[in-house]
Amino acid sequence: MRLRGSLGLFFILTLELFGAHAFLLQPSIEQGESATLVLSAKGESIKFPTIDQIDGFTVVSHQNRQSIELNNGVVTKQLDHYVTFYPDRNVTIPAYEVIVDGKKELTESLHLPFVQKVVTSAHKEPFSFEMKVSNTTPMRHEGVKLSFIFKRNKNENLVDMRFLKPTLEGFWVKEVGKDNPHVEGDDVVHTVQYMIYPQKSGEQHIVPAKIEIARQVCFT
Repeated sequence: MRLRGSLGLFFILTLELFGAHAFLLQPSIEQGESATLVLSAKGESIKFPTIDQIDGFTVVSHQNRQSIELNNGVVTKQLDHYVTFYPDRNVTIPAYEVIVDGKKELTESLHLPFVQKVVTSAHKEPFSFEMKVSNTTPMRHEGVKLSFIFKRNKNENLVDMRFLKPTLEGFWVKEVGKDNPHVEGDDVVHTVQYMIYPQKSGEQHIVPAKIEIARQVCFT
């Protein structure tokens, strides 16, 4: 996710599910990007189908993530199965059969759009503000690394710079700190990092973060 000026963050958290459910980590992809399908189910005994290809594209990796929840003395197991592949066109993902506690559950079919990269001009803006998260689908109470990255052209003379952190309601927050500025090509890079822990399931939003800067201007 790349945003300029101000930022907003959208989390898709694992919902309280019963039976089986399917979703994509990316709403769309570009050339060279990987796509990840997630099959998710809750129950004592869960069996996912064997998926070697999706719509003609070979699956390159499979990963599982398991979590245990205790509600009112009842233990519930959730298992997520991650399937990664590299499509180069629009993809139709079929419904898959998952066996949950001996019962056949059918996931929904999905559509993944393939977006052609837009060729932009060689002109580069003197400033950019980017946000990165280590995981866009965390479990409740699972730590996520949140980084805010500000880049400025090294020829830009700044007399002041102030980071205005976002409101992080619904998260337990630990500030990791600020990295020392370093040079990457023509840019000076400033990074602020946090560890955030979602405290509830469902969609979580972070209001925009901002960078205030004061530039030195010369008049002739």
